[in-house]
Amino acid sequence: MRRWKKEKHFQVGVQHLRGLVDWTQAAASYAEIADAVLICIWPRVIRQFSERHGTPPGEGAAIVGMGSLGAGALTAQSDLDLIVIFDCEDAAMSTGPRTLAARQYFARLTQSLISALSSRTAEGDLYSIDMRLRPSGRKGPVATSLAAFEHYQHQVAWTWEHMALTRARHVTGPDGVEAKFEQIRTSVINKKRQYSSVMDALRDMRARLSENTATNRDRDPWEVRLGKGRILDIELAVQAGALLAGEQSRSHDAQLSAAEAAGLFRPNEASALGRSHTALRQLLQVARLTVEHIFSPATAGEGAVSFLLRQTGQDNIRELENLLHCQREECRSAIDSFLDRNSGKGGDN
Repeated sequence: MRRWKKEKHFQVGVQHLRGLVDWTQAAASYAEIADAVLICIWPRVIRQFSERHGTPPGEGAAIVGMGSLGAGALTAQSDLDLIVIFDCEDAAMSTGPRTLAARQYFARLTQSLISALSSRTAEGDLYSIDMRLRPSGRKGPVATSLAAFEHYQHQVAWTWEHMALTRARHVTGPDGVEAKFEQIRTSVINKKRQYSSVMDALRDMRARLSENTATNRDRDPWEVRLGKGRILDIELAVQAGALLAGEQSRSHDAQLSAAEAAGLFRPNEASALGRSHTALRQLLQVARLTVEHIFSPATAGEGAVSFLLRQTGQDNIRELENLLHCQREECRSAIDSFLDRNSGKGGDN
């Protein structure tokens, strides 16, 4: 699996560099590769684990992709944001040589999955795994029952966790678990909610991100993810709009269009956010493909810079830097306006 994943990543990278695919196609291909890895490896992890502890009790467990994996848009260096959800009674037990209670069974099974994906072998690793978006974050169990997940989402979860759920996607696992997960997700997104509460959550998340973004990163013109007016800021605002619009699509573009159609974003604001998100995602794809760490034109090399200019349609690096600066200011203003205008709206969506 490690060899196959490397070969496929290399293939997509070459196609991108040669201009045979654009950044959106490359992003979708990397996500499809990750899906294929999870779809193939999950049954093997289960089968190996079952030899000692028996087959999964109840209906089994599903892997849900969050973040960029859920949205189907990864880069060459992306981690995988995952949660594992199982469907069985709390009192259920496995029936293998070494029986385990359901919660313990699925917790250990999930740890086996993480090891299978992230352990470094002679062939390297597959993916780094991030499970911080699971219920209760780092403190929560690594695997969650459907009943607990539903209760958490409706009774405990913060609004920002509902925003994250707008991009959640079932990747692999039993059809019955997928159907129940989708019912929960749909009901959460369709829930009536105060405009002001969503805007307060967005404002709080922006403040936290600003506090945790180092000054040198915020001031770096080539930082694409962190800071107001950049990728995370734009995507959070669009997720807030999607939540208020009741949009079920995981796609960033579809969510932005739905929020605009619902009157949450003005046309000029949606246009500014869409243009900037595209430019920043183009830069992110190039950076993750061509350099190992933070992208800088001074150290990236002539080939990487030329590739970036071709992707963005700019004549020189100074023009691109100016464009990113102007677009960032436009996005800051658009999101601030979005927050102020919708915070004052009364009633529910």
